[in-house]
Amino acid sequence: MVVLYLTMTLRADWCNSLKDKRSEVRKVLAKLKNGMNISACETHEQDMHRLIGISIVGLVFDHAQADALVQRVLVAVDAATDAELIHTEQEYR
Repeated sequence: MVVLYLTMTLRADWCNSLKDKRSEVRKVLAKLKNGMNISACETHEQDMHRLIGISIVGLVFDHAQADALVQRVLVAVDAATDAELIHTEQEYR
């Protein structure tokens, strides 16, 4: 078994307040948690109203399944928001 840990940073230039950002974060997290067996939450960039930092953890059997899960997550994030994905980092344990 492999634990996948993925962090993403997105830029939402239209968010002018933390309330706008919170709305975007809710949409993204709802999309990620629906249909995928992962845990996701906002973990970094919480005080910056134009940057969104999300971390995802999932349990998979091997690295190939982890890579497939990363691709599914990225597609889901792209479909959930117009925010630009500026950084991703993944780790296997």
